[in-house]
Amino acid sequence: MSDFPDVVQVEAGGVDTASSYVSADQLAGGTYSDAVLARCGTDRRMQNEATLAIDPRNRPVWASGSSDYCTGPTAGDAWAGFYRSADGGATWADSLLPGYNGDTSSQGTSSPLHQMVLGGATPRAIR
Repeated sequence: MSDFPDVVQVEAGGVDTASSYVSADQLAGGTYSDAVLARCGTDRRMQNEATLAIDPRNRPVWASGSSDYCTGPTAGDAWAGFYRSADGGATWADSLLPGYNGDTSSQGTSSPLHQMVLGGATPRAIR
């Protein structure tokens, strides 16, 4: 028998108002936050194209990603959401991939995506 359920049920139509988004800096122990993260914590929007990974060496650690539309009102477009659980999915830390429009954290401004958001660079081909 598996340690994990075969089906994860998400209540349709439910609104999560009891959590907030944290920055990559906060996930690393820092204090950076901004208006985009604050708005994402209260103005939940759709999240699609979700993925889930479970750490094979530490099974309670789960990571997920999606196209997150909570950034639309403040950043102008959807962005990559990043979600992490250290207790097998019972609780989650909601975050955004660094570099979104409005992210002035050190992680955001050093992200390769940051210049693309500003319109000054294009991604290099992966060889």
